[in-house]
Amino acid sequence: TAALILASLFPESVRKLVIWNSISYITDEFMQFMEELRDVSAWRLVQLKESMQSIYGASFQSIWSEWLDAIISYRAKNKGDICTKELSKIICSTLIINGAKDPLIPCYHAEYIRDHVKGSRLEVMKEASHEPHMRSHQKFNKIVEAFLEE
Repeated sequence: TAALILASLFPESVRKLVIWNSISYITDEFMQFMEELRDVSAWRLVQLKESMQSIYGASFQSIWSEWLDAIISYRAKNKGDICTKELSKIICSTLIINGAKDPLIPCYHAEYIRDHVKGSRLEVMKEASHEPHMRSHQKFNKIVEAFLEE
């Protein structure tokens, strides 16, 4: 999402953009799902939980809770909008990647971005979940490399 904002602010500086797991607005559904995930110890998303804990260590629960609180505050302040207005300002060739089985960022977010960034294209990785760059890294890298070499 930060890459979308930067590409909209500095369109002359960005020639190609690759994003994955990005959102431009926050829905009620997303917030409800996130609140259900507040307690990391109760996560059924075992692979994601293990991945995040390996990165952030024992402090992951507090980091996660602080992130959720920040999202709640930001959502209230901006009425759910993160960068929807900025999408039309992106002029570079843009590749959007989303896992078809992503429980956190459903494909409709990627479709919205595709529909609002002129000339962008969406690659849905059929077997991928939330971490396509990690769990399906060979296919992910192949898609990205092909795009960057165009």
